[in-house]
Amino acid sequence: KTCWRKKMSGVRLFLVGLLMAVCLALWAAPSLGAPYKLLLHVGLPEDMSEAVANAKNYLKLAVGGKVTIVVNGAGTNLMATPSQYYISMMEDLISISPHNVEFLVCNNSMNFLQIPARALPSFAKIVPAGIYSLVEYQELGYRYVKP
Repeated sequence: KTCWRKKMSGVRLFLVGLLMAVCLALWAAPSLGAPYKLLLHVGLPEDMSEAVANAKNYLKLAVGGKVTIVVNGAGTNLMATPSQYYISMMEDLISISPHNVEFLVCNNSMNFLQIPARALPSFAKIVPAGIYSLVEYQELGYRYVKP
């Protein structure tokens, strides 16, 4: 009888632990249907095409989702002298969800690269430091992706 009781208490302990793990997983899981907020980081000009493609794919599935693209470093050059290809690509992304897409451009990078604010497209918003915005938006619940 003692051996059987030890086995049963071990089974009970396992089942209680399993139940607690399932409850914790369900409690911590995000609600299905609530769209995430996506934070894309463009540090190089060649990252922009993939970032915009990722954002478009995300917005097609996440109705009401938000996308913020932070541009800093060498990627800032692309925002200052974008080809018509990039302008139309970015405007097309904005047209999908005008109130839920934003492009943030690092002022520190603009100063270092000597890019005046007037050189940016009208939809770009200047932020003091791109790295700060990356951290700040993650604290606000945005999911970071580096294309």
